[in-house]
Amino acid sequence: MQLSWGRGFFRIWTVLAIVWVLFFGWRDFSEHRWSTDPLVQVGGECWDHLAKWQDGKPFGPWDWARDTPPGSAEPTEADRWRELIGQRLRACEDAKSLFERWSGRIADHLSDLKDSLLLILLPPFGLLLLGCCIGWVAKGFRPVQ
Repeated sequence: MQLSWGRGFFRIWTVLAIVWVLFFGWRDFSEHRWSTDPLVQVGGECWDHLAKWQDGKPFGPWDWARDTPPGSAEPTEADRWRELIGQRLRACEDAKSLFERWSGRIADHLSDLKDSLLLILLPPFGLLLLGCCIGWVAKGFRPVQ
């Protein structure tokens, strides 16, 4: 019985690529600082209209985070305002169609997704290309029949 080295190495590459993608995909997902409220799209019509401080100044990208640590006894006035704005934003987002909400979420995280895909997908395909090149070179050393 002759071994099929090409098929065996391809299966090893497939298993390693799946493990790589799952591991780094999960690591990147779990380390990413997602919005404090996953139901609110940062940016867009609702955000531009409602996400403002009491003085009318718009929320910045970091203004959504709380001032007090979770579990503190007394939230600050700014935290109470954030909670009120969060309720209004959730109500505004709920009024949109499901397609509008999902397309907004994808647009929010598209640049993060592009960076993550490079880390997740390029090494396995680089390894596959390297294996193909090594196999091609090795075939060149076989005796002519």
